[in-house]
Amino acid sequence: MSGRAAQQAIKVPLAVTRDAWRLASIVLAVLGVLAASYLSYVKLSGGSAAMACPAEGQTLLGLPIDCGLVDRSLYSMIGPMPVAVLGLGGYVVILLALLLEDRVPFLVEYGRLLLFGLTLFGFAFSLYLTWAEIAQIQAFCIWCVASAVLMTLLFILSVIRLRQSLAS
Repeated sequence: MSGRAAQQAIKVPLAVTRDAWRLASIVLAVLGVLAASYLSYVKLSGGSAAMACPAEGQTLLGLPIDCGLVDRSLYSMIGPMPVAVLGLGGYVVILLALLLEDRVPFLVEYGRLLLFGLTLFGFAFSLYLTWAEIAQIQAFCIWCVASAVLMTLLFILSVIRLRQSLAS
């Protein structure tokens, strides 16, 4: 069955599909806010991310999972600003844009394009940080990996939603 035939067979209204993608994006953004909030708290309080690293001592792609090592690396800061705080800010902006995109005139018109840009930047930055974990730090932080996965999914959904809005 071709993609077109499958769509006709299912006959899900486009508005329902759009709302589902938006709802999924909101859920992912909330999860991102929670993960980045925890990482920000750990960094700003001077605590060790290893204290609540659920996979500490295990490996991922042959590298150790060591949240504390990643948290203490030079890649955890941009100048005086913790990367986790920047991530928290990014997730909050994405969440607000999603929540307000049908209420604020600018977001009604440009919200999906704005979300695409925000998530593209977040995805690219997550790729950079994942590269740093692999090539430079040679350890993973499970919270950072979770954040990268969340941002990747948000980026994919933003592409889907932007394509839908351009097609209609």
